Amino acid sequence: IAPKAQWEWALKLDVGTPGSTRTLGGFDTPSDAGSSAGALLGKVSPGAVGHLGFTGVSLWVDFARELVVALC
Repeated sequence: IAPKAQWEWALKLDVGTPGSTRTLGGFDTPSDAGSSAGALLGKVSPGAVGHLGFTGVSLWVDFARELVVALC
């Protein structure tokens, strides 16, 4: 398990890339249009992060709800 400081860094939004919905660790965050997270995940602070795998697996973690969704 990574130390808390590493997770905090990995989950920060990449503000260096204008318009990006990605975090520094490569995770995606829900966007207003066409997000694979759907319309409900991540709407309450502290939000959600997700990743679309190369093989088509989608993983989303909603922190406020303590919910993990994996679609295979």
